[in-house]
Amino acid sequence: MKIQRLFMGVLLVSMLAPLPALGASLSDIATSPNQTAIQYLYDNNIITGYSDGTFKPENTVNRAELLKILVGGKGVIPTVSQYHNCFPDVNTEWFAPYVCYAKAQNWVQGYPDNTFRPAQIVNKVEAIKMLVNSQGYTVPSLVSGPLFTDVQNSQWYAPYLLTAKDKGLLETSSGVYGVTDGMTRGEISENIYRAIIVKKYALETFTTNYNNPTTQPPSTQQSTPTTPPQTQYSHFSDGTYTVGKDIQPGTYRTKTASSGCYYVRLSGFGGTLQEIIGNSITDFPSIVTIAATDKGFQSTNCGTWTQDLSQITKSKTTFSDGMYIVGTDIQAGTYKSSGQNGCYYERLSNFNDAGTSGVISNAITDTAAIVTISATDAGFKSSNCGTWTLQ
Repeated sequence: MKIQRLFMGVLLVSMLAPLPALGASLSDIATSPNQTAIQYLYDNNIITGYSDGTFKPENTVNRAELLKILVGGKGVIPTVSQYHNCFPDVNTEWFAPYVCYAKAQNWVQGYPDNTFRPAQIVNKVEAIKMLVNSQGYTVPSLVSGPLFTDVQNSQWYAPYLLTAKDKGLLETSSGVYGVTDGMTRGEISENIYRAIIVKKYALETFTTNYNNPTTQPPSTQQSTPTTPPQTQYSHFSDGTYTVGKDIQPGTYRTKTASSGCYYVRLSGFGGTLQEIIGNSITDFPSIVTIAATDKGFQSTNCGTWTQDLSQITKSKTTFSDGMYIVGTDIQAGTYKSSGQNGCYYERLSNFNDAGTSGVISNAITDTAAIVTISATDAGFKSSNCGTWTLQ
């Protein structure tokens, strides 16, 4: 947000209902190639296991089940009173709110006979279309060049596969994709997990080389255990820098609190308000994503900025005011603050600090606050709220 010592137009959005509490560890995913993805989604309440403690990653998923996962992954809990009767075969069943919400968001349209067929196993291309639509990606109208040997570029699903492939969401990059195969629970967990990481860290495409200890996907290749080299992270201190020359674009954070830390992303160096892309002032550790299109970046009283995005909290379920990465510093879930006057908090979809475009929801209160943080949120920040505790 452009700071002129005035905090105006605060977006007040109603709080989301709490997600289910975490269960016991899943007992049958240790040998799955999708173990990291499944565990991440499970830990963040996006997917659940069976009552016997298993996940059954090889089981297929039906159309209704998939939409429940996708809608839940957005942190949305739709109600049947608002979302119902959207297809002839979707009325007020348990899945109706999820299917009807997805339809209202234009994620799904149903079949030519106007039915949705909720109990039907979702095939891999249908699932990818739903996932791509739920992420809001721009889908090309035409596809040129080979995708997979069993995919014709003229098919309706080809643009969605191309989009997912370019984003790195697919496990398969060539050969046979298996367009008519049923989507398994393990496979769709991998696809959703990758989409979350791409969004959370503003990546152009998912890569297994993306270096974050909390979100590093599993390797599918066997290797001889070695002592990993110490990672060297880009870093810089306070000052004014030219993006692409002095510093590289990317997501940076400060790891310690610093009173009066001010930083600004710039479209030019003329010193005008119009050249401020996004800025912030804080007394707490902060996070910012510098875009490749930015001309400059400036900070004062912030200390060192680093691309080491590893955890800075001692606990992921109890934390004080500050700016945090969801999934790395703090766990998704429903939190309650200890309550202080002038408590302000935001759920964030990115770290751009460019107006309200990255604000999912926010609030100001003088009493204890309750907020549900979704696993798909990029971050969360608060000031004057005290201590947040997972409920």
